[in-house]
Amino acid sequence: MKTITLITLTNWPLIIELFGYSYCKNLWKELIIHITSKSEFALHNEKYQSNEIYLTNEEEPDIKKLNLILKTNITIFL
Repeated sequence: MKTITLITLTNWPLIIELFGYSYCKNLWKELIIHITSKSEFALHNEKYQSNEIYLTNEEEPDIKKLNLILKTNITIFL
């Protein structure tokens, strides 16, 4: 069963304000690459202005495990 997972980054507009649009746009792209390369997810869609990343997975995920994996990967990256 294919699932879609939504990631939203809290305070992303503030981060853009602090570091600038250009820098954060590049950071956003690198974050997506990092998440998808370190996990079993593929990028489904991303909306930079809405700070949303949609990932797909072909298997039924364990929600707790999924949450931990994503939080860990994002924390390590940032």
